[in-house]
Amino acid sequence: MTEYPSHNRLDPSSLPRPTLLVVEDDPQLMGMLQIVLKGAGFDVVLAWDGRQALDTLARAQREEVPVDLVMMDLNMPVMDGRECLRQLGHRGHRVPVLLLSGDPLDDLEEDLLNRVAGLLQKPVGLRTLLGQVRRILEQGGQAERLTPH
Repeated sequence: MTEYPSHNRLDPSSLPRPTLLVVEDDPQLMGMLQIVLKGAGFDVVLAWDGRQALDTLARAQREEVPVDLVMMDLNMPVMDGRECLRQLGHRGHRVPVLLLSGDPLDDLEEDLLNRVAGLLQKPVGLRTLLGQVRRILEQGGQAERLTPH
């Protein structure tokens, strides 16, 4: 059996960390999500509402910085999650979206459900949240990364 030099072995710390855009208007929840997600090995970018999320994604696209997943609250001021999802579609962004909602999930419109990679009811357990994020990324997050056109 051939031994390969240690410098040829894959070092997990050298791999790029997935980048998540967290869109949440509750400062406490946003701070908690940032701490948990960073601790789980993700890079985290923050936005307070849908409009700021769209601006952040446009800037990331211009600067060629990939965003692997958007985790977005449904109800926010300025621009809510519904309108932000519509705008993402109109602008041709294909980044997967994990939608979080404190409202009953059975009230969501079918076209909205078709635009998201995942949906979680708040409050959500951290294990469930991280499991859903990892599942979405493993099921093609790389293929759906936001990249420049």
